Amino acid sequence: MTPTKEQMELAAKAYGIERLHFDATGTAFQVKGNVIGSSWRPLTSGDDSQRLQVKLGMTASVGATTVDACCWTDREELTRTINKALLFDPAIPDDDLRAMREAIFLVAVEIGRAI
Repeated sequence: MTPTKEQMELAAKAYGIERLHFDATGTAFQVKGNVIGSSWRPLTSGDDSQRLQVKLGMTASVGATTVDACCWTDREELTRTINKALLFDPAIPDDDLRAMREAIFLVAVEIGRAI
């Protein structure tokens, strides 16, 4: 999955990051005041994805063929299911983890859109 700039900004908003700076390669960096800080990579970094999941109170589960991420807001339940078969690439290890990061990210995008 290649996220759009809007998706990255919405997920960051849900997490509480006020602003992102994107360099020429499209890498997102957290901005605090006028200082560009560390990179923010919730789709490729397990650490960033897990922080996002915990901060937003999400549950995530891995099944035989799908990965689900779920979060309750004050209005609704937001769930995203990723079909692992669509992601499978034998050259890329940890497809379950990649699918989980995508599901978590997509729920965060919807939370960011709702706030």
